[in-house]
Amino acid sequence: MKTRTAPLFGLIALLLFASCKKEEATEVKPETNQAGPKTTEVEVPATEEKLTLNLTAASIADNAAIAELEKALSEKLGRSFEVSISADVAGVVESLRNNEANLARLPAWPYLAAHHRADMSVFAVEMVNGKSSQDSLWVVRADEKAKSLVELKSKAIGFTTNTSAAGYLFASAALFDAKVLTLDDDPMKIFKDVQFTGGERTSVDRLIAGDLDAVALSQDGFEKLDEETRAKLKILNTQGPVPRASFSMKSMMSPEDKESIKKAFLELDPALIKRAFGVDGLSAVEEFEYSGAMEKVVQTVAADLPL
Repeated sequence: MKTRTAPLFGLIALLLFASCKKEEATEVKPETNQAGPKTTEVEVPATEEKLTLNLTAASIADNAAIAELEKALSEKLGRSFEVSISADVAGVVESLRNNEANLARLPAWPYLAAHHRADMSVFAVEMVNGKSSQDSLWVVRADEKAKSLVELKSKAIGFTTNTSAAGYLFASAALFDAKVLTLDDDPMKIFKDVQFTGGERTSVDRLIAGDLDAVALSQDGFEKLDEETRAKLKILNTQGPVPRASFSMKSMMSPEDKESIKKAFLELDPALIKRAFGVDGLSAVEEFEYSGAMEKVVQTVAADLPL
């Protein structure tokens, strides 16, 4: 396992309301004839090049298990396999765009950016309690009088980061669905304040302290709170389902490489996956199924890709 550093991704201070641009990456080979230039898609043949899985340090539950994962996948694939680490999801996407890695573990929203900007294709999704998704939650203090999202107008709200599907994207879409916002609105004129806190624990602390009136959290984040903290909060709205983090590979890999990589990951011991990533296992998933749910929400809020 090697560590790769990357610049920290800057948080954005307002909701993102720009057109979602699809940038389909494909490898092409120029051909010329009397009629002028044209391009044809080239399939990358199976090779014995090293496979590199890039992920963030925050996604690792146990470093020793990652070393075991490298060994297990090298043996299953019969070729060199390593895990490299980036400081954040922006670094993961950068490593893919620079061809420093050809596989990745990414949360749902950053994955969509990698799909469009780095030619990645999902093949497996993480599973927890038999589900490949979780909910996004709008959470308020237990004594909050608001009973619906509409009543959050003129209040201070908080998201985690603009790369979070549960803590930003799906929570934003819920505001649009509830007619709290429209694409023509300036969020700072609708709400008292809009903050990106940088993390779920910070969001909860600011909510309890009274600095924020409502925060967007993931179901996982809320359930990990201690009982005393949860007693001070209540769920105002639930939205989703939000796809869990996934594993993806370069789309232009050969069919043989794609199949062998997918098979090797899905055959990994669930106990090893649990120790490495803190989830119950992996399940196969198709691109249209995984990205489709994300694309629909992106269109609802007209959000630009986060990376």
